[in-house]
Amino acid sequence: MTASSVPPVKVSTGKLQGPLAFSPDGTRLALIATNKDYDSRPEVWDVSDPDSPTRQFYMPTASGFYSLAFTPDGKTLAVVRASAGIDLWDADPQHVIADLCNAVGDPISEQDWKKYLPDRPYQPPCQ
Repeated sequence: MTASSVPPVKVSTGKLQGPLAFSPDGTRLALIATNKDYDSRPEVWDVSDPDSPTRQFYMPTASGFYSLAFTPDGKTLAVVRASAGIDLWDADPQHVIADLCNAVGDPISEQDWKKYLPDRPYQPPCQ
């Protein structure tokens, strides 16, 4: 398959702000997205199914993102920020879910789910 025969994948992020990075296995895409209020944040998308890319999670909003990259094993995402150095984030969705569940305790409400994960059906991970 040549590059010209690979169908494009559409990822709805708002405005793309900066660098992109594919995970070593090619199934995830990390990017810097900017919303309508010009807030920037790193996002990680599952692009293993080109017909249905889904945002797996995103990091806190901040400014001055310069670069991002996955570690060779794909388990960590390094994000370079102005005046803050390098942040290392666990890029394993199951670890992120477990950490969130441990931190908040209660399952996410359907209302909060729609607010933070509007493009995914309600499936609370903390049960």
